[in-house]
Amino acid sequence: MFDHKDQAGLAQAVLNCLALFKLDPARDEEAPAHVLALINAAEAEPKIITLLDQLLPREMDAPRWLNWLQGGPAPTVPHLERPVDDSTKSPSGGYLAQLKKVERAEQLVDTLKARLAEAEQGAATARSELKDFDTNLRAAVFFAVFDRMQKIIERAAALGPAFTLARITSGYLQADVGFEATLSDEQRAALHKHRAERGFKTTQLADILDRHCGEQQFEVSVFNALYKAVIDGDEAVRDELKLRAVDHRPLSKLARRPRRRSEAQRSSVHPDAQLHDAADVLNGLAEVFDHD
Repeated sequence: MFDHKDQAGLAQAVLNCLALFKLDPARDEEAPAHVLALINAAEAEPKIITLLDQLLPREMDAPRWLNWLQGGPAPTVPHLERPVDDSTKSPSGGYLAQLKKVERAEQLVDTLKARLAEAEQGAATARSELKDFDTNLRAAVFFAVFDRMQKIIERAAALGPAFTLARITSGYLQADVGFEATLSDEQRAALHKHRAERGFKTTQLADILDRHCGEQQFEVSVFNALYKAVIDGDEAVRDELKLRAVDHRPLSKLARRPRRRSEAQRSSVHPDAQLHDAADVLNGLAEVFDHD
């Protein structure tokens, strides 16, 4: 049997059949006699069957053939109408026309598949690029918000002095072996007691500061007390600096700390300050709000 796409094989099978039958494609008037003679010739029968088998389609419509054997219409392919003048095509012309339709349809399918693959690739690329744009957008928004918050915080409190106040009010107190070595037994015992009670006292400070927020008298009183404590605590350093101008004596480590400009105070903690325990300081502040 022939394949509907094998046009060369189909044409050859038809020509072989015509040559065997000795038929003229122009419908020789003696064709019936030739056919009868060939059918009666035993030696021609195998060749005829083989050629007819080549011309039969690969898939047979069994019900139509059975219907024909019982007196129904012959199972031939109906003629295809021309779309313009309503005239009909021959079976071969109809087959070739339909074959072209199939080929055009398959080409269209191939074209659409290629376009679909291209579109899917474009969509995948667009989705990937969208992720990049989304990341960039989030980063830009985060930076803008962070920059705005940083400027607000810088105007509200300088980072250097603010961290000093954070250390003072934190429930955490660092260990200073050098400082504690200079204390008397009584002073050392008092320091140990302070360290043991510091967490509780820090919580008390937080509660009272929260309660009196916005109360002018309280704020003035705390400010004056803090100011006096700070000035008194710095008195020894000031005296040391005054004497240094007279006798040029060596300064202590604390007195050697340079005074920084406001811009440096606002943007960072003093470089000579202790920072390795910054996490402990902040955790000590966080624990203040975990007492409920």
